[in-house]
Amino acid sequence: MGIIASASFDATVQIWEAATGRPVYTYTGHTDRVYTVAWSPDGERIASGDRLGTVQVWPVALFESDRQQQPRSVVTYYQDAHNYQGNYNYQFNPVEAVTWSPDSRYVASISHNVDISNSLTGEHIFTYTQHNTAVQSVAWSPNGRYIASGGIEGTVQVWNAR
Repeated sequence: MGIIASASFDATVQIWEAATGRPVYTYTGHTDRVYTVAWSPDGERIASGDRLGTVQVWPVALFESDRQQQPRSVVTYYQDAHNYQGNYNYQFNPVEAVTWSPDSRYVASISHNVDISNSLTGEHIFTYTQHNTAVQSVAWSPNGRYIASGGIEGTVQVWNAR
């Protein structure tokens, strides 16, 4: 079955059957507007990011089986320590986009900067801070060696991902 994932302002990620538009699953792990969603290249996981700065990675098996599985929180950014629920506490910024490395090992998320995290362990690997303004887009090279990020001021920077 072909399926599509969509981000929603009602704090959910919706999974749809592509051929019919029938809803298949609603993921409710976020607590605020979900701005972005991306499938891993291997098709086994979905990353989603919300307005509070939370990036979550969860297995496709979550909605393909009757088992109840908890999503894995990769990187969490919260405004204050009272809401802290993850391994990393960064500055509050909405997550505007997430993208996967070609080998599905890493997730890049953008807010004002680009944050790279290990998609399996949640370990924060690196923050790219060389843009003078907020980052608007990010993409991995097909070989996974480089990342291109675009700022709202119109510049594109290409940098080594290793």
